[in-house]
Amino acid sequence: MALKRVYWLVLLMAVPGREAISRTYALLGRDLPAQPLSMSPSATWQSALSMLPPLAIFACSLLLSYRERRSVSVLLIVMGVVSVFLGLLQLAQGPESPLRFFAFTNREDAVGFFASRNCYAALLYAIMIFAVCWVIHEAMVVGSLSVKTRFTTSAILWLFVSFTALVAFVGAQAMARSRAGIILSATALIGAFLIAATDRRSRDRGQGASRLLLGIMSFAIVFSLQFALFRILARFSVDPLTDARVLFTAKTFEAAKFYMPFGTGLGTFVPIYAMHEKAPDLLYVYANHAHNDFAEVWLETGIAGPILAGLALLVFLRAAMPVWGRSGLGDASEIDVALMKAATLVLVLFAAHSLVDYPLRTAAIMAVSAFSCGLLVAPLSRDKSVHKGAARTVELDHALERMAHSARTSRLPDNPLSALIEPTIALTKPAERWEGTEAWPEAWRPKANDKSDDRDATPATTQGKPPATDPPEKPQ
Repeated sequence: MALKRVYWLVLLMAVPGREAISRTYALLGRDLPAQPLSMSPSATWQSALSMLPPLAIFACSLLLSYRERRSVSVLLIVMGVVSVFLGLLQLAQGPESPLRFFAFTNREDAVGFFASRNCYAALLYAIMIFAVCWVIHEAMVVGSLSVKTRFTTSAILWLFVSFTALVAFVGAQAMARSRAGIILSATALIGAFLIAATDRRSRDRGQGASRLLLGIMSFAIVFSLQFALFRILARFSVDPLTDARVLFTAKTFEAAKFYMPFGTGLGTFVPIYAMHEKAPDLLYVYANHAHNDFAEVWLETGIAGPILAGLALLVFLRAAMPVWGRSGLGDASEIDVALMKAATLVLVLFAAHSLVDYPLRTAAIMAVSAFSCGLLVAPLSRDKSVHKGAARTVELDHALERMAHSARTSRLPDNPLSALIEPTIALTKPAERWEGTEAWPEAWRPKANDKSDDRDATPATTQGKPPATDPPEKPQ
């Protein structure tokens, strides 16, 4: 027992900042605990367990195919829209709304499912980038169709849905009134134009998607500012140097130097920061985090934190460069590449936000970040067909082109309703009947005495051959 006590005493004295622990246990007359690295082992274990959900999401993302990843991105957008409507209800019901699920929260702003408007804003600008990808994709789909099929309901439905979701996210950002959220949302919109400009499906359609995005953003900004302009200006009227997070960050850096090179252990910020607070610092609110994740990680992990952060940056750059260079991505379609580009932007924005806050310490933001990391890794399971990611685009394009060709060659009587009737006939008649390239099935063969349709009155030949048909008319 004596040797064990001496062993832990030597370790505690060799690791900087542990003298207070050794003196405390000496005054109590108790043996030193086995905690040479972490000053709060229970908090460190809890921090380790909190990483299980994002690690599980990242592992599951690797098992998803491109098509399934697109489905998850749509699910994220749907959950974001639900959060936007929840924020609207919170504002409508006022500060005492029962839909605010936390006792300590921003009662004058929309917070969605979060306690802080800053985390809510982080979710909004992250999902907004994924919504931009779908707006660009649907704009490309509509732009690839012919003039007659471009404005059909099936063609513009998803474009309208993605347009509405994007406007909702921009408007909700104004209702959250997070300064970091508003600034990073503007940065995210710049990234959205980069995604549209680097889309390789068509230069002309890429310019059209950029103009569409510009129109959407202009509409959303004008729509939201007329309701929240003065509230937003009130948020930016505060001097940022008087913010408590400036003091938190400065004191955290000061404490981190004291505990170098091993740090205090993950999850130990609250008690360690309280040990280093002085009387003037107590005028501020309770410090649950440093509001600068890089400073907090340095305090808790010592020199290991910056080294691991540097390695993570190298891995990120290695994964992001092929995405923006469009090389070595296998059978990924353009929408998959757009989602990968969005994932890189999301991770960069989260890192920038972590300079003034702690969004990645929230479970929901960690989940979005883990999914974004998974998007940058090639899926372990592939779709059954090549370019399955573009299946919906190709099938929709071909189906609408067949409808247009069949309607053009059907030679309906000239009347004002022909433009509405043609698509219906094209869907109810086989294409072989109008194209005249194959024999008609027996059930579709016109009878000699059938005068109900002038187009079917062609006499059948006596040699068992299909009746001759006129060549398709050229489109006007």
